[in-house]
Amino acid sequence: MENVYVDKNFVSEISQKAEESPRNRMNFNFHKSEEDPIQRFVNHMLPTTYVTPHKHPLGTDIETFVILKGHAVMVTFTEDGEIKDLYELDPKQENFAVEINAREFHTLVVLEESSFYEIKRGPYDQAIDKEFASWAPLESDELGLVYLEELKSRVKRRINPI
Repeated sequence: MENVYVDKNFVSEISQKAEESPRNRMNFNFHKSEEDPIQRFVNHMLPTTYVTPHKHPLGTDIETFVILKGHAVMVTFTEDGEIKDLYELDPKQENFAVEINAREFHTLVVLEESSFYEIKRGPYDQAIDKEFASWAPLESDELGLVYLEELKSRVKRRINPI
């Protein structure tokens, strides 16, 4: 296995790929296959990306996010879609990581272009990995971006009360 160095050039390359992606984000997987027992990857996300609130009902007990650059907020929700908790991920504020119960509904709201190192238990099976929240639009739904903007407004009001 060859060493992989996550530096300014690495982030620049993955940033370019995220900008070209219709999802406004891009992964670089360190694990060699979806069968690996630990899934490790850098996920670069633009502020316009929408991650449908979801949970991981099977297999994954925790999910770890370590921010490398940028500013984002991890949002967890109650089962009926109310915001339960917010955690700002921002290296400038020395808020570097969050480990969440993956069986809890969650999403990331990206406030500035951001790179994360993510870790979760494998193997990865797309068919059963995620349960999407019934109270939020799917990423493919045109209402997803409307929901994202509303969620961003709510998050910003809570982290920057005036």
